[in-house]
Amino acid sequence: MNTRLTTLATVALMLSFPAWAASGPGNSTTTPEANSATNSSLAAQTARLQDMSGASGRRTSEIEQRGGGNLAEVTQGGNAQRSRIYQSGDNVRASVEQSGDQNDAYISQHYGMSDMADIQQLNGQANNALIEQSEYYGHNNQATILQSSANLSDALINQNGESNDAQIEQTYSNQVSSVIYQDGIENIAKVTQLNADTSAAYVYQSGTGHEAYVMQGNRLLENSLNNTATIRQSGSAAMAHVYQDGAHNTAITTQW
Repeated sequence: MNTRLTTLATVALMLSFPAWAASGPGNSTTTPEANSATNSSLAAQTARLQDMSGASGRRTSEIEQRGGGNLAEVTQGGNAQRSRIYQSGDNVRASVEQSGDQNDAYISQHYGMSDMADIQQLNGQANNALIEQSEYYGHNNQATILQSSANLSDALINQNGESNDAQIEQTYSNQVSSVIYQDGIENIAKVTQLNADTSAAYVYQSGTGHEAYVMQGNRLLENSLNNTATIRQSGSAAMAHVYQDGAHNTAITTQW
């Protein structure tokens, strides 16, 4: 993978992961077994998403915007596509829609309020999606990732700030995984994995007043199998909700 990014996008990507990839908002001091059970999976998935630099011969779309009120949209069809959007400012919007296999989508929005980011990856497999919003602060930002009919795909949302909303939905897709990391005040994280056996959802929140929801099951009320849900919250006034339907599932909630 040697396609070069713009300098700014490369720096943003490099700075995004090391501080929290191994442990989310810090290791639990009350339940050490929860750390060992989840950190290795998070680190493996994060490394996979970090390696989104493209490859020679693959089509790549790159958009960089500075200022408020900007809009960026990317649509790609086929296999092995790469899309990257970097925006700074308030009230910006970015959306990526990809169909096919082995596609990567990356949206980075910084220093903004009321920003919106949306990634849809449909009818393919082994896709990666990453959204980052406000490295230092952010208010009322929204991030959404939808992966449907996308086996072996990964999704990650990283938000910092206040009153942000992150949602990941993975449907009709087996062996998928998702990570939401939020740091700040009164953020909401939601993960829905339906018709998705052998899948994993991780939510890590640090700060005050957060809410986290994970649902793993089947719209037809049939059993789902071998799923893992982990919610880790450090801080005060946090709420964690996990719903699993089926057999051989695992749920771990750690609050401290």
